[in-house]
Amino acid sequence: MKLRTGSVLLTWLLAVAAACSNDVGSGGGACTLPQLSCGGACVNAAEDGAHCGACNNRCDAATQSCVAGRCQPLCPNGQSRCNGACVDTRANQMNCGMCGMRCGPGTVCTAGVCEVSCAAGLEACESAEGDGGAVTVCVDTARDPGHCGGCGNRCREGTLCRGGVCRAECPAGQLACSERCVDPMTDNSNCGSCRAACMTNYVCTAGRCRLGDCPAGATQCSGRCVNVMTDRFNCGVCSSVCPMGQVCNAGVCAIGCAEGQTLCGEECVDVRTSGDHCGRCSNRCPAGQVCSAGACATVCQMGQTLCDGRCVDPSSDRLHCGGCMRPCPGSQLCVGGACMAMCPAGRTTCGDTCVDVQTDPAHCGMCGRACPAGQVCGAGACRPLAMVDGGCAPPSLLCGATCTNTQSDNNHCGRCGNACAADRLCAAGTCVAPCPAGSDRCGAACTNITTDRTNCGRCANVCPGTLPCLAGACACPTGQTACMNACVNTQTDRTNCGACGTLCPGAVPCTAGVCACPAGSTNCMNACVDAQTDPANCGACRTRCAAGLFCVRGACATAPLTRYMRAPMPPTVTFVNACTTPGAVMLLAGADDDSARTPLGFPFRYWATDLAMGAMVNVSSNGFISLNATAATFSEMIPSTFTPNATISPYGGDNENRGAQCVATVGAAPARQQVFLWNDASHCCDEPSVHLTYEVILNETGPIDVLYQTMTGSDLSDVGIENQTGTAGVPGCADGTYVCAPATGLRVRYTPIP
Repeated sequence: MKLRTGSVLLTWLLAVAAACSNDVGSGGGACTLPQLSCGGACVNAAEDGAHCGACNNRCDAATQSCVAGRCQPLCPNGQSRCNGACVDTRANQMNCGMCGMRCGPGTVCTAGVCEVSCAAGLEACESAEGDGGAVTVCVDTARDPGHCGGCGNRCREGTLCRGGVCRAECPAGQLACSERCVDPMTDNSNCGSCRAACMTNYVCTAGRCRLGDCPAGATQCSGRCVNVMTDRFNCGVCSSVCPMGQVCNAGVCAIGCAEGQTLCGEECVDVRTSGDHCGRCSNRCPAGQVCSAGACATVCQMGQTLCDGRCVDPSSDRLHCGGCMRPCPGSQLCVGGACMAMCPAGRTTCGDTCVDVQTDPAHCGMCGRACPAGQVCGAGACRPLAMVDGGCAPPSLLCGATCTNTQSDNNHCGRCGNACAADRLCAAGTCVAPCPAGSDRCGAACTNITTDRTNCGRCANVCPGTLPCLAGACACPTGQTACMNACVNTQTDRTNCGACGTLCPGAVPCTAGVCACPAGSTNCMNACVDAQTDPANCGACRTRCAAGLFCVRGACATAPLTRYMRAPMPPTVTFVNACTTPGAVMLLAGADDDSARTPLGFPFRYWATDLAMGAMVNVSSNGFISLNATAATFSEMIPSTFTPNATISPYGGDNENRGAQCVATVGAAPARQQVFLWNDASHCCDEPSVHLTYEVILNETGPIDVLYQTMTGSDLSDVGIENQTGTAGVPGCADGTYVCAPATGLRVRYTPIP
């Protein structure tokens, strides 16, 4: 670089030299200006990044450079710092090719070289360029509104440059904004006046920006667009506020989120697709990325495709020619998305790419000559975009003398002159291979419009809410109903029981499309209770047993017949897959008529008997466990004085395992749970249509829960629990017996009596 010898810099150098006059260079003599002796070596303190202005004054190499003895911010790519300013030496008239190289009168700085003149019909005019001073550009003074009829003659706003004269040629009621006529009453980018752009979701109406139609899935409430399916303050309809502690789930206030959604703040979201909560709450995807399968993924700009983690142009990339991971063999080039041995006529080899130097902005007129920002390449010369667009309406460009849609034109795909190969087509500005049979092209991607939610039936037709795309229509599968743009089973959904919007009161479940308690329980104050055992509703609702009395078979009694009773299971108790729980123990894989013993995971009180942590539990493939440490494979009907005793039998009978039974302890003291899971068991012997998945959960707090996840082909079995001697028990069947065929979804809780 050149060293400025102005008085300020010279004074600084002399001062530094004086301060360091006692230091000597590596050769033993004093260093000469602008050098300093640092660590025994002479360095140029005017530009040395490690000794900038003084010894050991280090610039940050990642963000700074040493300029005239001071650490200055690095210039953007393609620019250099000259006299303290960042300039593009490829086009800067005062610094052409290098700092201080000024182009003389009648010459223009083009690709870092002072050339004699512009192309025919163009004139060299200076134009401002940020902090770097003037830049000389070639313009058509017959059309350029900044240099209309001559350099520097700028047309006032609202007029166009035609034939070198500023004229108001727009129709009545329109303005000329950015070289096009617009209606300021309706134009969103020029609402009321030029460059007055409306914000997202607002439209220009009568020259003012007003909130317009909200995007798909959103509703206008109090002047803003909201999702009434998830907005707690506008749940289902505007201004419907959910109580504290509740969320808006599918347009209905509820205690928790629906399956597949996560509560983030006060909103239920799908972390698999939410750009603000991708994979987990508050994990916002960066600009230019979208959330896909719970991970932020890059979205490439028009004409490019994401391949192997980077955006490439498949029309010219040798490693991804015509599509990802399709490398061209040997020295072949990628032309229009197809591999070729050499460039076709009218193309030039620049590096490993075939280009049209008449139109390519990165190789304009010759390889490596890039057009500055805001200019395009036309006839091998860089020109301002406004001069060559020809008044073409976006997304068309002026290619030659014709307005061409570069999104779909095979001869000008993505940009003028970028021709696709014969076996390729132009889609969304990219040369791509045709879609395979059975798929459809939407933009640059192949998809199946019969199943794609974002292109259902036709491209860009997005299914609202969470509705799936079935056979090209946004609809719910058989057996489900669309309620507020979500598919629900109105036979079991508490928030849409029997019909959309029918909410079951309190904790009453939805059974067969009716809000009703299951058999064996009674609706008391919108809660399902067992009036045979509930001391607060003994025999009838609100019949409360006195202190010290128990509810036994619907009557208040002084002493219970057993030490356990049936009770409703709280909805917070859910099925636990012990087989996928860390630390799970696998037992009896493929066993028939077999048993194994495993230790108790925590101290547990069973039938008024305290069992120590580590006490052995007998687990049988025949659908029961016993807590008296006796190894046993078979069990008699319960209760029975025959061994084994202390039996908990969710499905006692002649069964066999397809895989392994799983035992796992979850949670933390004093509320741990030990889960005993029979995973996809069957009946003996080899009944392929029978699939039985059920589990027993011992709660450290006392209750015993039995959950039946899948009971396809279930048969009459022993269901219930018994005490240590087999002299008393509690039936597990809904009809109060010990023998029944448990159904899928049955939930049984045995609660200890003090």
